Amino acid sequence: MGAEADIGNKVQFFNASGVKIAYSDAPPDAGHAEPVVLLQGFGGRLSHWKPMRDALHKAGYRVLAMDSRGHGQSDKPHDPDLYGQEMADDVARLLDHLRLRRAHIIGYSMGGDIANRVRERHPSRVITVTMGGVGRGVAKGWTTSEFNVIKVAESLERGEGMKSLFREPGGAGTEIPSEAEIEKLNARFMEGQDPLALAAVIRAYARLEVSEESLKDNLVPTLVIVGEDDPEKPTVDELKRVMKNMRTVIIPGVDHFHAAVKPEFLRATVEFLEAHRDR
Repeated sequence: MGAEADIGNKVQFFNASGVKIAYSDAPPDAGHAEPVVLLQGFGGRLSHWKPMRDALHKAGYRVLAMDSRGHGQSDKPHDPDLYGQEMADDVARLLDHLRLRRAHIIGYSMGGDIANRVRERHPSRVITVTMGGVGRGVAKGWTTSEFNVIKVAESLERGEGMKSLFREPGGAGTEIPSEAEIEKLNARFMEGQDPLALAAVIRAYARLEVSEESLKDNLVPTLVIVGEDDPEKPTVDELKRVMKNMRTVIIPGVDHFHAAVKPEFLRATVEFLEAHRDR
């Protein structure tokens, strides 16, 4: 069996300032390859990246996927002070652990916010940034928008999971599901999760926000991909008006929850990375 078969199975760990972080590492079949770090969305696991991992590995990249702290097989502390920008710094710590100078960073949803914060805090470590399903002000908006997701943190802390989010427009797709469907969605989402860790992620989320100056002065080639029906598309449009060295790809007829597995998403990402090989 080739390396591609091991991509989603071989999980390793490193110490990120006292927090154990899980990651997978799929080296190229032969020779040197540029590394790519994949960062999943809120509540996701590194195994969710399999289509992207396979596409990038086939294209000749060394593919690293992380379980962000609070997720998957990584440690799940309950202190909000251990999240926020610490999640971005974990990417630099992974590169240090593997003795890698630079990498392409790809993140979806929350992972996109983390990737953008990595770009701001560690620009010399980043070849390109690809953000999916996320635009400008999302980190801050999570705690200041009309729907205040601190309510979701409180729901998680009460042991009620993500039901309050799934009842909101866009919280579970383009339509609000029935209560029976919400129960099923919540049970599926919360399987294997630590609700207090997820609540801590939310309470620290605003610390993933990047400054307007870093957007205007950005020197890192940046791609943002979003579904046409994603509620975050307006924030992508706003980001495009501010951010330097950024281009966008809109996937027609797709919402937030399905864009990342579409062939258009995979193709646009690989083409972008190929156009910005580390020189």
